[in-house]
Amino acid sequence: MRTALRWMVVAVGVVHGLIHLFGAVKGFGWADVDRLDGPISTTMGVVWFFTAVVVIVAVGLLAAGARRWWIAVAGVAVASQMVIATSWADAKAGTFANLILLVAAVYGFAAHGPRGVRAEYHRRTTAALARPSEGDVLTEADLVRLPEPVAAYVRHTGAVGQPRVLRFRAAIHGRIRAGADKPWMAFTGEQVNTYGADPSRLFLIDATMFGLPIDVFHAYVGSHATMRVKPCSIFTMVDATGPEMDRSETVTVFNDMCILAPAALIDGSITWKVVDDRRARATFTNGRYAINAELVFNDRHELIDFVSDDRSRSLANGTSFRPERWSTPISEYRTIGGRSLATFGEARTHAPDPEGEFTYLEFHLDDIAYNPSPPMTNTPKLPPRWFIRLFWTVHRGLFRLTGGRFGLRRPKPGGYGLLCLETIGRRTGQERRVMLGYFEDGSNFVTMAMNGWGEAEPAWWLNLQARPGVQMHLVDRSLAVIGRRAEGEERERLWARWGQIDENLDGYAARRPAQTAVVVLEPASPSASSSSARSPRNVEADRHPG
Repeated sequence: MRTALRWMVVAVGVVHGLIHLFGAVKGFGWADVDRLDGPISTTMGVVWFFTAVVVIVAVGLLAAGARRWWIAVAGVAVASQMVIATSWADAKAGTFANLILLVAAVYGFAAHGPRGVRAEYHRRTTAALARPSEGDVLTEADLVRLPEPVAAYVRHTGAVGQPRVLRFRAAIHGRIRAGADKPWMAFTGEQVNTYGADPSRLFLIDATMFGLPIDVFHAYVGSHATMRVKPCSIFTMVDATGPEMDRSETVTVFNDMCILAPAALIDGSITWKVVDDRRARATFTNGRYAINAELVFNDRHELIDFVSDDRSRSLANGTSFRPERWSTPISEYRTIGGRSLATFGEARTHAPDPEGEFTYLEFHLDDIAYNPSPPMTNTPKLPPRWFIRLFWTVHRGLFRLTGGRFGLRRPKPGGYGLLCLETIGRRTGQERRVMLGYFEDGSNFVTMAMNGWGEAEPAWWLNLQARPGVQMHLVDRSLAVIGRRAEGEERERLWARWGQIDENLDGYAARRPAQTAVVVLEPASPSASSSSARSPRNVEADRHPG
């Protein structure tokens, strides 16, 4: 979602979440709420409080751009509406906010879900980048067949002595418009190009028109090209394809090669003809298409323009094309990606009168990587660190607020339970409380000191090592335990059991610089494991560990 719309939805969601707290205030009897005339029980007060928290957390995921945020936003919109229904006469106005959240979730799914153009771009670029990327170093001998203006340009970019370019990934930004009298649209874009026997160009543009998001996806593989334009990631406005599109995008592929990957100009699919000491003509052949272009250089051996008469302009929503001269003047050379490249350019179409020649695109090169590796697909994802910390805080808060009625659970087959551990601060001497996942191993309870898979050791584990004797609360009882680290074969056995619960365990653990401790909590006395000396619901009345 584009920035302005995203923050508008976030603001609505935060305010909407905070308003739910009025229901919690009345349900807990903390104060009279004039706007709520109907009765709200203590149980429903907990529900209102929990809903407020999850609404704010969900829009926080949206604000952070978390993966699949739309699932959380849609879920909390439905949950909020169910809660509102219990006090409909007083809270029905909140339906409007939930509709906004649901519309945002629908857009999020369309734009970022498995059927969206971003998912297709990711799949296709991952496949393209999976091709072999090892190339020989470019030498002066490779430039022999090039015209001198072109060879001087390749040298100027610093390509000689570096690996040949077999592919690249680039990030750009700029603005684009559909005609000389049409409004400009700001955009950001990412593209992946590959070269060789089967060249490809995959280009994804995020644009904005009248405040609404527009997705544009160009795909050129082999010698076949398509272009799709989707407002709000939902409606297909342009779906261009056909021989004219294929030929036009072949020109674009060669243009990218000249501007962004000049080391690839030694490709055998290009034939050259010298015009003079500042110009050269090229014919680039791919499949059944052979296109022509003229390259223009300055005295510093920099490419400053690219002109071709073999490109067509898309008309009538991509259903028809008209041949028009096309040029891309470029400038502002600087070192980027280890090479001297033009970082600003224009795309101009030379239309017949009365429209005439005009610039329809301006771009700035932000970054480029040559012969990049494919993205990692086997590294498990984690929520943002701030979200993990917020979740811990809310979990502990609900446990305390409900007197232990919420927040704990027994282990289930293939899953872990939740316990509350009370340690004593090694510096302050004050009681500290933490919620931990666990499973049972005979009479012992097994957890991990993984700190949400953060790098540092968790404070509770440092406290436990300083004072091993602590109090533990389960869903049905509380007991004194002694904590210790599992070692050797015991650790391997218990780690394997954790691996049966979480298949991504080793991937998460690899994020941490040190080995993650497997912690065993042993009952302080043989009979303690079956005792009910203290219920977790009485934790607030007795906060001192036994």
